[in-house]
Amino acid sequence: MNYRRITEKIANYLTPTEAYTFVCLAFKSDWETYESNVKQQTIVEYINKHAYTGKDRTSQATVSRHLSEFERHGLLTKKSTDHFGKLGYFIKNKYQLETEHYVFIDEALVKLPIPNELKGFLILVKCRCLNNTNFCGYSSYRRLSEVLNIGKTTVGKYLKQAIDLG
Repeated sequence: MNYRRITEKIANYLTPTEAYTFVCLAFKSDWETYESNVKQQTIVEYINKHAYTGKDRTSQATVSRHLSEFERHGLLTKKSTDHFGKLGYFIKNKYQLETEHYVFIDEALVKLPIPNELKGFLILVKCRCLNNTNFCGYSSYRRLSEVLNIGKTTVGKYLKQAIDLG
């Protein structure tokens, strides 16, 4: 599948960069159950594969921080299990993403040649659109900045960037 259900709740808690990481994790999850056994390094590689510039590249420490934020806000649950294999002891994490009250995000967004932070902003805006539409009826930058908890100047910067990039 080329789309995933993303809980609208992310717009209450996440920054654009965190929202983008959340969507990338969703694309590395089972499309029906939204469970994932993905390694953090695999998420890093997926994000970096679609990075617009070197500035958009991410690290495992950043992904780990983002996963902690998702868990803290109830956007996912994590279960860790101990494993012993040929190479020794390791911990395996299983993530279950929250999908209640969701919007659909197409994987084509991940692949767009635009900055990851802008992708995350567009994801957050989509979470604030009217049900099953791409209509976001906020009449000002100020109002949109309030509902997204992002500064008005930053909202203006992202909107200008989105328009400039088409």
